Amino acid sequence: RITECLAPHAQSTRRQLTMCPPVFGMWVTKVSVISTTCYALQSQQRQSRGLSARLLRFSLHMEGEASAFNETASPRNRAWFDACVDAAHSDRWSAELKETRLAGLSLLADTALPSAKQEPWRFADLSAIWAATPAERENHDQVCTKTTEIMQRQWCPTSRDEEASVVLMVNGVVTATRNCGFDDEISSSSIYIGPIGNASSEVATRFDLSAIPEAALEAAEPNAALGSTPFAALNAACAEDAVVVAVKGDVHASAFVVHATTTGVAHARLAIAVEDTAQLELHQIFLMLDDETGVQKDAPQTRLCNSRTTINVAKGASLTHNYAILEDPNSVGNNGEVIDAQQSSNHIEATCVSVAGRYAGTVLSTSRSRFCADLSLTAPGALASLDGLGLAASKRDVVDLRTQIRHICADASSRQDVRLVATNGGSLLFKGRICVPTVAQRSDAEQICRAAILSDTATANVMPCLDIVANDVKCAHGATVADLDEGALFFLLARGVRRPLARALLVRGFCDDLLSNLHTLAPGVANALDAKIRSIANAQASGILDSLGGSPPAAETS
Repeated sequence: RITECLAPHAQSTRRQLTMCPPVFGMWVTKVSVISTTCYALQSQQRQSRGLSARLLRFSLHMEGEASAFNETASPRNRAWFDACVDAAHSDRWSAELKETRLAGLSLLADTALPSAKQEPWRFADLSAIWAATPAERENHDQVCTKTTEIMQRQWCPTSRDEEASVVLMVNGVVTATRNCGFDDEISSSSIYIGPIGNASSEVATRFDLSAIPEAALEAAEPNAALGSTPFAALNAACAEDAVVVAVKGDVHASAFVVHATTTGVAHARLAIAVEDTAQLELHQIFLMLDDETGVQKDAPQTRLCNSRTTINVAKGASLTHNYAILEDPNSVGNNGEVIDAQQSSNHIEATCVSVAGRYAGTVLSTSRSRFCADLSLTAPGALASLDGLGLAASKRDVVDLRTQIRHICADASSRQDVRLVATNGGSLLFKGRICVPTVAQRSDAEQICRAAILSDTATANVMPCLDIVANDVKCAHGATVADLDEGALFFLLARGVRRPLARALLVRGFCDDLLSNLHTLAPGVANALDAKIRSIANAQASGILDSLGGSPPAAETS
């Protein structure tokens, strides 16, 4: 087998090394032969293995069984992905997602699974992901009912006269809807927001849920890949339900899509299409909640939400997209301490956006999360903005924001403003790339990331990047990593404000500078952000006073 692989390459390798010194030439020959052997064997194995894995996976999937795939991955990674696919086999699957699941299974067979040796996952804590148990959920109906009641009370518009559409999901399955275009009166205005199973054929044809654009984008530029393909394929392979949002015509709509993960691994799927001159304000909220079933847990529970969002904003349309990733509000105290050590949450999001009109996105994260967004500006005059706020108040908080904005046409503009705050061992990462090829003349792009590190144990990795080939552009990028502004701190101290309270006010102002640009915040999100910011500020006050041997006054702490 080795001889057959090396036969076409052996003569050319020897000819290239005839002018080398004997000893050096011998060494290079050995390395070249070994490299050529490995490459040729890997190529043949990859081709045969990819085909056999797809056929085997397809046949066993039709029989409702499971199989191993992607033999190039480590046994632990492969076993975890297999277990996720096994757990997703259930009667809750939507029939409209059959092609989507087959496409996801096929892609998983050919995709390299995540490992710390890959650049997109170099800073990630994969062990926290593998700790989530992808098992069949018990008492699913009871969990959905009780969790939906909590979501309706705390995370949805309280007024019954609210015109906003509401979709509630628990562990990847739609459990409740309101004002979502099921009746003829709303449907006539070309608005549909709800599960794919209730959508009309005219609405369903607007979406190709089986497409996985993340794979094509990352295959075209592997050196700039965000690492979204494996989990995007897993989301497609395990999707039990999907929410579609279709708005067209001269209308203005508002919607809330709230997803709660209670246990195990959940896969959420959302597809959005805004056409003509429509305007949509969408609030997408992800929560980690207890299942509220009263069942005592014998072992620590680790939860993972693997979500995926695809967005298409047509020429003349506008989308305001507020994306919030929130932790269990009962798991953290006022000073940032972990109350419920039995619960641990992780969130992975892959967002793919095609913008020909106007898109304004904001990402708010207070939990361990990895958010990957790939935006493409596809028409002259397109405008896209993507802001982010990441808060890490303890060692278990790891906020990972990765963005890629592609200007693939001329006369398009993009803006990016990211604020990150970490203390008490929290970890932050931002990696942003703006790509301006030759065809994107007269592009206007800005990118800035500001990270505030409030303790010696907190860490931040900030990597802004501009990839410009066009010669007629206006682009700028920058990043700062520092503690709070000493000048502003001195200003408050000079006016009689004690140091702990002064630092708390500066933390609040640092975050509010970005939040003030938001027109509205979903119910519950503002309170969750306020509690997280207060926990960071109080942790700062407690840490400083502890080092001085004192305790914070009650008035200043509150």
